[in-house]
Amino acid sequence: MKGEKTTELLLTLYKLDFNPLPQLKLALIKTAQSELIQYIIEDKSETKDEDLLKAYYGSCFIHLQEDTYVAAKEYRGQIYIHIRNYTKRDDQQRIPTKQGVGLTFSRWLILESKRDEVDKLFKQSLNGKLEQEEWMLHLGGGIQITISEKFPTVDIRQFWQPKASDKARATKRGISLNKFKWERLCDVMDIIREFLPEIEQAEICYETHANELELTSCRECYPFDQDDVEGDEKDEVSLNQEGSLDIMKKMLM
Repeated sequence: MKGEKTTELLLTLYKLDFNPLPQLKLALIKTAQSELIQYIIEDKSETKDEDLLKAYYGSCFIHLQEDTYVAAKEYRGQIYIHIRNYTKRDDQQRIPTKQGVGLTFSRWLILESKRDEVDKLFKQSLNGKLEQEEWMLHLGGGIQITISEKFPTVDIRQFWQPKASDKARATKRGISLNKFKWERLCDVMDIIREFLPEIEQAEICYETHANELELTSCRECYPFDQDDVEGDEKDEVSLNQEGSLDIMKKMLM
């Protein structure tokens, strides 16, 4: 009986239209069986179809909940970790929407380093005990995390600052994570190096600057303090790695 159930499970995983191994690894971690991950061997001799899927979905494609996934894709020699909503085409192929963000390794490392603080403040906001009206964390390039008692979510969003304003404004390009999605994203942080070992060699941008002048001149670390910030519409952002619409066009091709 056990053998039949195992066979049925493996057949189900095989028939999925995306790589199920990230989900299996997540399940092992959540059930305190992470030592079994080492026995999960991915076939190196991928078929042509599998190569196409890998090129389409990226280095990893991990489901959080509903239409939200974590996917890593390379663009112009740089890997972006996307937290994004996907929709299905008529042929059942998933395609990315504008509802999401793409994080460079530096931004992802900041998110990881602040995970416990974000989690603590998020729980406080859910219980109505947040000590401030709104808490924000800049990940880099104008992408910020916002926690507020007004909304039961962890909001990760691109901001831009009009020339005539002294305050950055949120754009439509971002994603709000409910409690379950945020918890799953925390699980992903625990295993992301299984799929992207390159993160180990990455550095946080603000830690690479030699002095304060170099730091404050960096568009990644200080995107809103530049004299030539562009954009005068609500859906525009200052120019940076995530601000270029070419990235989204590339993903939607």
